[in-house]
Amino acid sequence: MSELRKDYIFDRWVIISEKRGKRPQQFSQTKLKSSNNKIEKPCVFCVGNENLTAKEIFRIGDDKTWIIRAFRNLFPAVEPKNFTRIKTKNKLLTSTNAYGYHEIIVDSNNHSKQLHDLPASHIKDLLVVFIQRIRGLSKDKKIKYVTIFKNHMKEAGTSIIHSHCQLLAYNEFPTKIGHEIDVFNKSKSCKFCKVIKLESKSKRLCFKNRTFMAFAPFASQYPYEIEIMPLKHKSNILELNESELIDLADLIKKAIYKLSRIKAPYNLYLHNFPKNKKSHFHIKIAPRMNIQGGFELETETIINTIFPEKAAKFYRT
Repeated sequence: MSELRKDYIFDRWVIISEKRGKRPQQFSQTKLKSSNNKIEKPCVFCVGNENLTAKEIFRIGDDKTWIIRAFRNLFPAVEPKNFTRIKTKNKLLTSTNAYGYHEIIVDSNNHSKQLHDLPASHIKDLLVVFIQRIRGLSKDKKIKYVTIFKNHMKEAGTSIIHSHCQLLAYNEFPTKIGHEIDVFNKSKSCKFCKVIKLESKSKRLCFKNRTFMAFAPFASQYPYEIEIMPLKHKSNILELNESELIDLADLIKKAIYKLSRIKAPYNLYLHNFPKNKKSHFHIKIAPRMNIQGGFELETETIINTIFPEKAAKFYRT
């Protein structure tokens, strides 16, 4: 039986319908595994081809080699030049120059390995790089938000096979993050903390360790969607200590490794909140196994073909 579910906090609905996942498909589908094995020549992210990228910004490793490497995107969505104030023409046309920084963080020096192949200790080092870049770019007063995300496989939006993440810092604060902050400000207590208390004992719990937990949200928008949150209230990844970063890396590793077993493309992204704008930090992993159609585009009500309770069981077993 299908079920209509509302998000814990936001006025957002999802239809959970497993029958929709069983409908006939007349179009041939590209094998998901093919996009991870074919080597491009030359791979601009591989060791030895550093001259094919923009100037290096940051690395973990010595002068001869590197483990993780960050540099500017040669095809940026935003650039640190021509900053202008927001202006509105004819009372309807509001715009400004897209000012900011768009960076690539290559998270492995091995072309044949994806992030799920690497140990949790490596993912912890990657989180440290995230922190370093967020701190560095936040010094630019014109930057209002820094986001970091990973697109895994072509179906999730990546264009280069070699495992990497992206950082985008720009001159506008995202509406979605603003809504989460508004919820926090209007409530006497953090609603996300209440979600943690609820889901820590539910059938949707996937993993839990000393300082973090991962669960399949009650109104998941994507099959096998998983959310990772600190057990104690933290607004920003910059607030995490060494032990907490290790625990966070542990759960990320477990989640993406399980997704690799079914060759699922996914988007991983941070919900990070600046120090002066509080909410509950979390990481979301959204597998991209369904294509949204006209119903979703018109109504903004998503149809998910996997019940979150079943998704959580998949992660636990």
